[in-house]
Amino acid sequence: MKISQKLILAFSVLILILIVEIILNQTITNKATRTYDTLQSKINPVINVLANYESINKELNLLISNRINGADEVDTKNRINGIIEVELTYLKTELFLFKEDLPQEDTSKSLIEKIIMNTDSLISSSKSVNTLLNSSINYQSNLKIANDIWENKIRVLYLTINREVGQLSLKYNRSSKRYNIELSNSLNEISKIILITGILGIILGLIITFQVIHSVSEPITKLKNAAFRISQGELNEQIHIKGKNELAELGNSFNDMSAALKNSFDDQETQINQIKTINKELEQFVYVASHDLQEPLRTMSSYIGLIVELYKDKLDSDGIKYMNYVEDASLRMKTLIKELLDYSRIGKELKITKVDCNKVVNEILMDFELVINEKNASFQIDKLPIINACDIELKQLFQNLINNGIKFNKKDTPPQIDIKVKEEKKYWQFSVRDNGIGMEKKYFERVFVIFQRLHNRKDYEGTGIGLAVCKKIVDLHNGEIWLESETNKGSTFYFTIFKKIKKHDEV
Repeated sequence: MKISQKLILAFSVLILILIVEIILNQTITNKATRTYDTLQSKINPVINVLANYESINKELNLLISNRINGADEVDTKNRINGIIEVELTYLKTELFLFKEDLPQEDTSKSLIEKIIMNTDSLISSSKSVNTLLNSSINYQSNLKIANDIWENKIRVLYLTINREVGQLSLKYNRSSKRYNIELSNSLNEISKIILITGILGIILGLIITFQVIHSVSEPITKLKNAAFRISQGELNEQIHIKGKNELAELGNSFNDMSAALKNSFDDQETQINQIKTINKELEQFVYVASHDLQEPLRTMSSYIGLIVELYKDKLDSDGIKYMNYVEDASLRMKTLIKELLDYSRIGKELKITKVDCNKVVNEILMDFELVINEKNASFQIDKLPIINACDIELKQLFQNLINNGIKFNKKDTPPQIDIKVKEEKKYWQFSVRDNGIGMEKKYFERVFVIFQRLHNRKDYEGTGIGLAVCKKIVDLHNGEIWLESETNKGSTFYFTIFKKIKKHDEV
């Protein structure tokens, strides 16, 4: 089964458990709510009324007894009137409303009717006694009649109502107890459901977690380790993931990628070896050709000079001019071959040492002393660092950039060259800025290609190799070289030298 299917199934079961929990909780909650509403609206109010009924009935009986026995205070009279006219009437009305809410078959209905009927008799009898006792005419005779009513009727009604109220209270108290137990059971059931579903959810969560760890984490760890080994060059690495899930498919795709990567690297390595062989042959050819061409050029240049010296009287002005052209061309060819030979030698014996850039630049300025004085060039140079580099190549790099700044100056404007350095975390960034003729942006890449010239030889001498040499030297030091320039506003050449030079593979 696929991981997605397992997760869908597991979460479906979890959702089903939650739905069942919600339904059960809602059902039991509704039941508990109905029970609570019954208690609050039908049971407890009746119990409270009956308790009040019992208390009022007892108080009324006691107050009438006191009046018959001679207590005739105003408060007693007022209290009896209040009970008869207000409280008993109110309680009777409440009982009547409770009775109306009861079903016809409920036995409490008839008991309430008896209490209401007896209450009416009690109110009537109490009023009679109260009227007799309030009259001052024939008081003794009235007192005797009132006493008879109290003993023969009111006391009997008092006891009867007490008994009936007690029976009804007992019944409603039992109902209250039953409903409270039912409510308590409902709350316990809700707690149990929450506890059971919570435990099931935790168990299911643990199962899902185990499935994820077993089905996902282990294969991902295998993939991570295999990817790390491939990054270390072990291109034969293959992994095996059991099952038919997405990660097993990913593992198979990873193996296909690994195999394709190995084949690609094998083909690339073959091509690199071929390129190395071809480059070595080309460099050998350039070296041999350049070396072998120098001897006939020297011979030709010597004989041309000898002819001009020996036969200048026999040559007319055109002949001497032509011979000078040939001699100049041979000298340019000699310079070109020498620089091409130097270009081919760069990196032959790359030996990284500690190089003081201040010393390198000072030596170059001493070498250029004549041309610097001739052009009245000025320099502003930062304090340069000691770096890991190849001494000879680094000197040639600075020399070519400084030479360009002096050579490509604007007419009637002395060259101004600034050499700066900025330290980064992993490398040094150098800049060589001049105030010369500058160039357009479209030439920024072209100038680093060998034999590329942007100006006429009559205006500015050169072979078009200098900046190509600079790029090759920077590449050998694993750095980059680029420039910023505007026409007639000078150029700034930037290059980087890493603090830790990696081994350079010659190609």
